[in-house]
Parts: sequence; C-alpha cells; structure tokens
Amino acid sequence: MQTEADRITTAVQRIREGALRLPAGKRAGYVYENILRQQDQARRFVAMRKPPAGWSLAQSEELIRGLVELEAEFRAAGRIAA
Repeated sequence: MQTEADRITTAVQRIREGALRLPAGKRAGYVYENILRQQDQARRFVAMRKPPAGWSLAQSEELIRGLVELEAEFRAAGRIAA
C-alpha cells in the first residue's frame, strides 16, 4: 500500500517523465501548466462542501511544492544550456 508521500513522489515523477519527453525549452512550461492545474483542482476541492475521499489540502500543497521544485530545476537547466 502506498503512503501519501509515495503517491506524491509518484505523481511528481510521472510529470517529470512527461516533461523529459518534450524539448528542453518546453519542459519548465509543461511543469508550470501542471502546477496551475493542481492549484485549480485544490481551489475547487476546498470550495466543495464534501471534498473527494482521500484528498487533503496538505497533500495538494506538498504536490505543488514538489512541482515548483521540479520547475525550478528545469528552468535552471535551461539557463545553464543557454
């Protein structure tokens, strides 16, 4: 059984793999779009009277933090390559 931390790590890894399939210049943008999608989803769930089972704001925040770190990593790699 996966823990919350495992699920977050897996989600970030899947997004990383998706970004790595793109040209280097588009990777940070891909991750940024995923950050926006996760923020929008968290906003909708917070506004719901009864959020989906298994969802938590803390878990969403942790996922977004992981994605922000990933985006920063790709942006830094883009600056180094340029």
